[in-house]
Amino acid sequence: MFLVSQTPLLVSDLPTALWVMLGLVLMFQVFGGISRLLLGQRLRRIEARLAEREAKNEVKSEPVRAETSASEGGKHFDQFLAEDPARGEMTKKEQSAAFRKWRQEKGLTWDK
Repeated sequence: MFLVSQTPLLVSDLPTALWVMLGLVLMFQVFGGISRLLLGQRLRRIEARLAEREAKNEVKSEPVRAETSASEGGKHFDQFLAEDPARGEMTKKEQSAAFRKWRQEKGLTWDK
């Protein structure tokens, strides 16, 4: 049969190693909490940079359109795009090739 002593358990009754281990556990908990806060801030900064980069890419991703220097050439290019709206979805290289072919078929020259 076990006898339970009527005296309360005192701090001095616990071994020193147990207190050291408890201190280490608490210290690691504090360091872990601090590192989580710092990593969270760093993650928010990275996400903000990615959001800015995506916003810039959306602005730059407007349909590609061949540039012309002469105003009359611009009129011809607008006419070229108006005839077939699918031409506006082409890449710049494909648009240029199709526009040259279209101008040749129409008998238009590049002279002013």
